[in-house]
Amino acid sequence: MQNKKFEIKELNSKTHPYIVLSTHHVNPIEWVDELERELSKKKYSGRILLDLLLSNGYNEDRFFEIYFDGTKLNLDTLSNLESVSDEVRLFSVEYYSQHTDMIKNSVLTKPQRYLVKKKRIY
Repeated sequence: MQNKKFEIKELNSKTHPYIVLSTHHVNPIEWVDELERELSKKKYSGRILLDLLLSNGYNEDRFFEIYFDGTKLNLDTLSNLESVSDEVRLFSVEYYSQHTDMIKNSVLTKPQRYLVKKKRIY
């Protein structure tokens, strides 16, 4: 497994063509510079969806949106998304269920980790 704290995946979404999935429980502010470098390689500017499941858990602080200008993330645009589509949630749980090694060192409880592995919670 890579030593990155996140993974960038393409979404089939007009509003959020990319989702950034946390791959570690580390606070996301610690990987902003690395994320900007990786996003710059994609030659994209626009809104980015962040899924911070491993660092924030299953609560209202899980999903965020931020604007990326092609070079930098505009931290002033960071906003909590109280709801996201079921498609996004299913995409996310599919990803995490295939990477169970990541959820071991997360803030998730043992029952939550089990449900992610079985794709029963999203």
